Amino acid sequence: MRKLDLAVLLLVVASASAWWTRNSPQLAPTSPTPSVASSPVLTQSGRYQILLPPFGMAGLPIGSDEKTAEAVLGQPNKKDLSAEETHTWSYERDGQTLNLTFLDGRVIAEGGTGRWSFEQAGKPGRTWFRAPQADVRAAFGSPTRSDESGAAVFAGHPGELTFHFDKEGLVQQVWITGEVKPLANQP
Repeated sequence: MRKLDLAVLLLVVASASAWWTRNSPQLAPTSPTPSVASSPVLTQSGRYQILLPPFGMAGLPIGSDEKTAEAVLGQPNKKDLSAEETHTWSYERDGQTLNLTFLDGRVIAEGGTGRWSFEQAGKPGRTWFRAPQADVRAAFGSPTRSDESGAAVFAGHPGELTFHFDKEGLVQQVWITGEVKPLANQP
């Protein structure tokens, strides 16, 4: 009876693992050449233009609309719709958090903690979580600015890339922000 119980347990674990893999959003990229948008996009009202940095997270580039975010990541765990023109969505996966900030229906910032994939135009996707500060500097050079809290900001114009480090100098959070340009001729 014990061998039968063990066989049933292994079958259940294998089935659950296969289901989880097939039905969960991926934290790491599935393609070695992720797509990162490069042309500016307009917000839904046409009042703002989003200038796009050459970075993306979790398969979602800055400038993506809400439908694309849902198609790539699924339904968020939490939506904060309290602000007038901006709102945020939060995703929790295995203790890791990804936050998306939308302006007028388009992603203008994304980031969070954990092993979410990071995409850079022309380079294979990777995760920066727990990477040493020296690796970040080797990849991006000296930060444009930094502070005592352990943040290093790389201004790319358009946009910014921010790494937050823990006391050991390891990456804890990564944030990508696009640049927003108000269009004066719009209502």
